[in-house]
Amino acid sequence: MSSKTKRVKLTKSYVDKVRPGEKDDFHWDTEVKGFGLRVTPTGKTTFIVQGRVEGSGKEARITVGPYGVFTVDQARDVAREHLRTMRMGTDPRDLKRQDEAMAVTLGKVCESYVTRPGKLKKSTADEYQRQVDKVFADWKDKPIVAITEDDVRKRHREIMEHGLEGKRAAPASANSAMVTLRILCNFAGRQYRRADGSPLIQRNPPRVVRRVGWQRCMKCSKPFWSGDVVRLRLCDGQDGGCRGEPIARQQKRSE
Repeated sequence: MSSKTKRVKLTKSYVDKVRPGEKDDFHWDTEVKGFGLRVTPTGKTTFIVQGRVEGSGKEARITVGPYGVFTVDQARDVAREHLRTMRMGTDPRDLKRQDEAMAVTLGKVCESYVTRPGKLKKSTADEYQRQVDKVFADWKDKPIVAITEDDVRKRHREIMEHGLEGKRAAPASANSAMVTLRILCNFAGRQYRRADGSPLIQRNPPRVVRRVGWQRCMKCSKPFWSGDVVRLRLCDGQDGGCRGEPIARQQKRSE
């Protein structure tokens, strides 16, 4: 509760003369409805904006920023933008959370995931952190939403064919790294949301990478090694296999 509420035209000269009371005081602007000044008993002076989100019935009170960082006119302009957003049916607080979520890096997601109290063995947490630091070093400081499927496929193939050091093929390391990346993306999807409430991560790293490794031909049952993340599970006909089918026909058969 506030000790008093006033309605005035907020100006620099008015704000400079405001003195704190025993409780929070609110001074509401007569020029822009919903724009106001909050003054705490300690003398902290902050611009705020308050309004109703169209279509939701939800009332939102948002802190614009402190006086001194914002002038009265700057704060009033920000308040107008927030009120316009509310009239369009969006809570500005949701947009702020989305902006913050969109900037979350892969390294930050990993840190949040492995430091959850009592959730992971230390060896498991260390392995996830090692893979982010080493396998995905180029992405560690990159927003996780900026990592594309093409990025993932390319990195997977690089490790498959040349290993982490670029010396020899490492299919097991490639698959293990993709499992870690999927876990972190799923975690980010649960922890961070877009303004409309949908998960931050709309799509996981491509599931097709799980087909890499030893496969069994769906036509002749011959086991074969596949290093192709997009090829279907039909052998290529070598070493006495069924000789497979052209890729286009394989894809058609799978539809």
